[in-house]
Order: sequence, then C-alpha cells, then structure tokens
Amino acid sequence: MKIVNLFILIFLLSCTTEKFNDSYLFNLKQPQFKPAVFAPGIISTPTANERDVCISKAGDELIFSRNGQILHSVFSDGEWSQPTVMPFSGTFPEFEAQLDHTGQRLYYISRRPLSGVGEPENWQIWYTDRDGQGWQEPQRLNDAGDFYPTFTSSGLMYFTDANNDLYRTRVENDTLISRESLPAPVNSDQAEYNAFIAPDESYLIFSSHNRSGELGRGDLYISFHDGSGIWTEPRQMGPGINSPALDYCPYVSPDGKYLFFTSRRTGNEEIYWINTEIIEQLRHNDFDFITGFMAAWESGDPRGAWQYYDDFKREFAAFAEFDGMLLDAAKTRFLQQGDTGSALSMLKRILEIYPDYQPLLVNLEKLVLQSETESAGWILNNFATGQDSLPAGLERQINVLGYQYLQNHLLSQAQNIFAVNCELFPESFNVFDSYAEILLARGDTTAAITNYKKSLDLNAQNDNARTILTRLVK
Repeated sequence: MKIVNLFILIFLLSCTTEKFNDSYLFNLKQPQFKPAVFAPGIISTPTANERDVCISKAGDELIFSRNGQILHSVFSDGEWSQPTVMPFSGTFPEFEAQLDHTGQRLYYISRRPLSGVGEPENWQIWYTDRDGQGWQEPQRLNDAGDFYPTFTSSGLMYFTDANNDLYRTRVENDTLISRESLPAPVNSDQAEYNAFIAPDESYLIFSSHNRSGELGRGDLYISFHDGSGIWTEPRQMGPGINSPALDYCPYVSPDGKYLFFTSRRTGNEEIYWINTEIIEQLRHNDFDFITGFMAAWESGDPRGAWQYYDDFKREFAAFAEFDGMLLDAAKTRFLQQGDTGSALSMLKRILEIYPDYQPLLVNLEKLVLQSETESAGWILNNFATGQDSLPAGLERQINVLGYQYLQNHLLSQAQNIFAVNCELFPESFNVFDSYAEILLARGDTTAAITNYKKSLDLNAQNDNARTILTRLVK
C-alpha cells in the first residue's frame, strides 16, 4: 500500500547541560497517541482562553497566556501552583511569551505604549530580563509589528512579521541585527505564522491556512532543514493533531518529549499536549491516510477504500484510536470539494463504528447534508427534550461546526447549523451574532439586522454587532 507522509519526527535535544526536571508530569494524565488538554482546571480552564506555553529549562516553571495576560505557574510539592499574573502584565493585552536560549530573558508581544502609560498601541515584541527571583522593567525590542518569537540554541530568533510570513534574525545588544525571510516552500502566498524552531534548526513547526490538505480553519505544518539551507515541503501534521478548528501556537518541551499547541476545537482556546513518541515511532514511515483513502474512494471502488482503511489500521496500530478522527478528516476534505454525498457516507460510517461519537453533532450534520430544513426542530425534539441541561461546550462546538461549513462555502448548511444554535441557546448573544453573519453572507440583510439587534440586546458590549449595525442601518 503506497502511503505518503502525515506524521513526522518531532524530536528535540536539550541545548543545555542543565538537568531537565520532568516534575511537570506529576499528577497529570500523560498523553500518548492522542492530544489531551494540559493540566485541566489549573492551566487549561473551560471558561477562559489559554495559549502560548513555554517551560523553563529546569522544567519547574510554566509561562502561558490567559485572556490577554501572561501567567506564571511553579511546580512545588508535587503539583503546579495556581497561576498568577506576572508582575509586568495585566494592564495591556499581551500574548506569546517565550524564553530565549539562555532562559534568562522572556520575550512576548504587547500593546503596551512605549511610555508604559496611556492608551494601548499596536502589537510589538517586548522583553524582560530576570532580576534575581523577579523580572526587570519591560523594554520594547523594536517597532516593526512582529509576533511569536522562538529561539535556537545559538540565539537565532525566528518570528512572524506583520504580513504573516516567517523570518529569522539575531539579537545583539538588544537590537535585531538582520531580518532574513525564510525561503519557499516554507513561506508562500498563504499565511504562515506562530512557528516553533528546533534548537538545532533541524525542523520548524508552524501554523498556516488555505494550504493544500487543510483540515480546519488553520493547521499545524512541519518542515525539515537539511543543513544546507534547504527546507522540505511543509507537511500537514494530520488528523491526530489538527482538527476542523484552528490549531496553532506550537511548542516542544525542553526535554523533547511533548508537543504543546493551542486549539479552538471546543470553541474557546485550550492548551493541548501530545507525546512526541508517536512521531518518533513513525519517523521512517511515509504515509498519508487521507490521500490514499480518497484516491481509492474517488476511483469508484468504495470497497477498495474501506480495504485501504482496514490495512492502514493494521499497519499503523498506534492510530487505531483515531478511527473517528481519520474519517472526520476525510469528511472535511469531501466538504472542501463540495462532495456532500461522500461526506455523508463518512458520517454514517462514524456512527456505525462509534454510536456515541458526538451524537448530536453527527446527526445534525446528517440532516444538513441531506438538505433537511427542519433540522433545528428535529434536534430539539430528539436531543434537548427532557434533559436538565445540554452537554457542556455544545454551543461552542456547534458554532465551530457552522463556521466549518461557512468556510467551505456551503452556506445553506451553515445557516441550518447556526439556526440550531439559536434554538438551543436562546440567551447567548454569540449564536445570534453568528446567525446574523451567515444571513448577511446570503444576502438577507433584513434578517441579519434583526439578529444583530437580538445579539446586541443580549450583550450591550458586543462591539461587532454594534459596528455592523451602524453600517447596515442608515
């Protein structure tokens, strides 16, 4: 069976002789072959947006972003401490904190004004140096509008520029010495952003969207460096890591054991981690389930496609638990091609294998793919009736699903999905905002205005609805 690369080696050698303390693993359920939410309830919480992890060389400090603030947690007495806002953060929006190769300087992006007081300014990279147990007054690195710094063991800084291309530079005397754009095929006419560079520059993991093979609204890709200046064609890292939502902000722990990344697969931003052994295990394998499966399916021989599916699972037993994810990825590709019939076949197979696989969402998709116009009533009658409460996070999941269809230009299906959310969550301003967006996209301005007003009535702070209504209502 011919198979093309999907998961690649992610392996990181520590750039220091300092012993790494793997204490951050204590009291955490360690992920193996499937991404898991990192430190739920402490670092990742269901009601906030967390992203941008970095870990100290010793493995006993963790720095990350939550709702536009930079937080710090310390491992002590067998567990991570409740995070606290770092002393320089909390006044202005700030994200993407990363320690440099020395571990003594922290870079991050901020809208902090140069004077430190006044109204927020444009995003810039700032830094602060350790001062004993604390941190010095932050300093602005430059005013170029760059993002997401990441460092090699020699001190090279990779970053994203304001146009969403990847660059590298060197910082000397607190100044950027040069700005070198990464060559094709890493940079392209699409957006490349939020990269992690291996300390030895052997590989680069970054986020991108609108590339061939995309699974969601932004996926993680990996490119390898051959040592002579040549980067390999970036490879989408597959349905075991990527999802139909935005997946981005990669980071590999200093011991090279875990890949961390941020995902919006539940609707809000959460930090996930996955054991890099799965990628090391498959370093020499060359496979891509989606390419092989779809080639067999599109040849007009569904039986051959399902044989490919069975062969794949036998050959790559580590991925057996990804059954649903693999088929869901094939469903997404069919949707991108406008082949709703094949997408429906994938959903039916998912339910055959996993009868409880997100039943409400899967059955909702079945309805919209079959062009059922009464999907909202059907969902209410078959799932909501008699329940004390709906599943946690369902509102976000349905919205993510709706935007997946919107992104693939399946507007009538997206409208049905957003309508379901309005029926299920009539007190949520966000669902009416999304519903108004699809109505506007379909040219129904009158109905869009009605729903934007409903959203604003539910939340007077919804600036998006207010801005659009100002434009629509003369």
